Amino acid sequence: MASGRQIGYPSIDRPWEKYYGKAIERLEIPACTVYEFLKNKTHEYGDEIALVYLNQKISYRKMMVHIEETAKALKMVGVKENDIVSVCLPNIPEAIYLIYAINRIGAIANMLDVRCGENALKTALTDAESEVLICLDSVSDRFDNILNKTKIKVSVAVSPVESLPAIQGVVAKQLKKELNPVIPKTFDTWKKFLKKGENYNGLLDVAWKANKSAYIAYTGGTTGVPKGVVATNENVIAQYIMQSLFGHNVSQGDKGLAIAPPWTYYGLCNSVNNFLCFGMQVVLIPKLENKDYGRTLNEYKPNYIVTVPAALFSIITSPDLIGEDLSYIKTFIVGADKLDENLEVQMNDFLKSHNCNNTI
Repeated sequence: MASGRQIGYPSIDRPWEKYYGKAIERLEIPACTVYEFLKNKTHEYGDEIALVYLNQKISYRKMMVHIEETAKALKMVGVKENDIVSVCLPNIPEAIYLIYAINRIGAIANMLDVRCGENALKTALTDAESEVLICLDSVSDRFDNILNKTKIKVSVAVSPVESLPAIQGVVAKQLKKELNPVIPKTFDTWKKFLKKGENYNGLLDVAWKANKSAYIAYTGGTTGVPKGVVATNENVIAQYIMQSLFGHNVSQGDKGLAIAPPWTYYGLCNSVNNFLCFGMQVVLIPKLENKDYGRTLNEYKPNYIVTVPAALFSIITSPDLIGEDLSYIKTFIVGADKLDENLEVQMNDFLKSHNCNNTI
């Protein structure tokens, strides 16, 4: 523990506990999966908004239906308990459904960075011995070049406009050429993948097991090849419990801006699972350019923001935020990298000058 004699091993000394006070003693993690925890926390939200994506609003009830449809499809393509399913998607609804559907059936989600090159992706797939891959359609050609060197048997390409109504999806693809990539013949579409699960009538839920692997996310690769880091159900749930204990001023129905990608635990836990377990509206941002931070804040007016230090300068200098009222921001979390003290002061001064009394 943090008190008493220190022996020099952080995992044993736990020096961080001195910053948490008595609340750390109340940290009880329930014996359940991440999916079960979400279901138990959100069952009364029903028609409240869970996900906001490209102006589409998806309720908690509908989200749970999509998770079940995804779980059935996974079972029908042969995914079993403890199998590792590789997912290479940004913050789009289908990524959220997979995060929970894979967990529900007792498999492990291997979350891959869409920006990675072929060598890193091949290493991740072969190390995990995945037989199922679900990726963004625009990177499907990158995978097609390496699949014959892996154990992948089922590959699915997902369009970033998959969740849009049919007409809107067609219009979006007409307006943006990048939404019309050539998908290799070896890949199924998301719709075809889901259709396979329509006739599944077997069991979906797998009993919780203590310290069972649930997710694999990757390091940034700053010291070499990105390394896969395994997290258990308990690890992910503990993140939510810690935040709920230390009062981040969150109310059910608040908007949370999901900028951090789901292939990092910073994003998967803080921008996805925690937001949903708090009953918030999760605004999914698949990609955010520095120049778009101000416009995005003005459009969605999020109450809760989780981002990285590099984003702060873009916010402070955004011409779109000149004279704007940011009083809607309740909680502003910055992490996943070193935060310069001067930048922290500048950001807090910026928030104050824009009518926000909260600090990062």
